[in-house]
Amino acid sequence: MNDGSRLEPFLGDLVAGDAARAAVALVGDARGVRSVHAVGTSSDARFDLASLTKPFVATLALVLHQAGELRLDSPLGQVWRRSEASLGPPLEACALELLLRHRSGLAPWAPLYALAKTPERALPLLLAGKLVEPAPAGVAYSDLGYVLWGLTAAESLGAPVEE
Repeated sequence: MNDGSRLEPFLGDLVAGDAARAAVALVGDARGVRSVHAVGTSSDARFDLASLTKPFVATLALVLHQAGELRLDSPLGQVWRRSEASLGPPLEACALELLLRHRSGLAPWAPLYALAKTPERALPLLLAGKLVEPAPAGVAYSDLGYVLWGLTAAESLGAPVEE
């Protein structure tokens, strides 16, 4: 399915089967976009772009891990040691992969927009472990892990998150 030729019929089946009113998909690799597909014509179809943070961050994590630039088994303390930011004990030994697997101990959610207003102001709260809480069985679905992974990548690479 490198060119996405089987994708459009699959999306069409979803729409025809009432699983969705519309569907979109993009197929690409490191060389660029290979194909784009859109099925359905519902003008009231909505797609939650906020939920795309996780696939973007996870893809970047795998690319950087494979390139050897930011290994998933690296502890947060190793990356943030070079920084002026203060890393709290609960997260110092936490491997980067645990941020992506919802096993870092970070709270499931926090109103960062209200607590910090900007990513730069959110960083001290995340790093200090102020948003860490015990989770049953060590797993807590946490957007904060993905936020912290993105900020950690920016710190490690010396580039802003948006780059």
